[in-house]
Amino acid sequence: MILANTTPVRRKDDISTFASETDRVRERNRLARGIAATHKMPVNDLFGCVADHPEYFTEDGVHFNLEGQRVLGKQVARIVLKEGKRGAEPTFAGDVATRAAPET
Repeated sequence: MILANTTPVRRKDDISTFASETDRVRERNRLARGIAATHKMPVNDLFGCVADHPEYFTEDGVHFNLEGQRVLGKQVARIVLKEGKRGAEPTFAGDVATRAAPET
């Protein structure tokens, strides 16, 4: 299992600026990182991946344009491949991929 944090929200009237909701996103991401650390789960930092790139956002400040989607997709693939090389091979149960706990 890989925890992916939440991306920032930008202001509709000034896409170069974070919206006030981003403070709440940062706090939720902080809490989620704590939970991930407790359970030794890797974290995919999607927030950091797009935080300095307002050009990746659509004019609503929430969703991503094609370039932003590509960047996020590459980030997700990179982390999944990296984590897939650690520990056990993924197993599939229905539509959900899970990873067997490494043997100790």
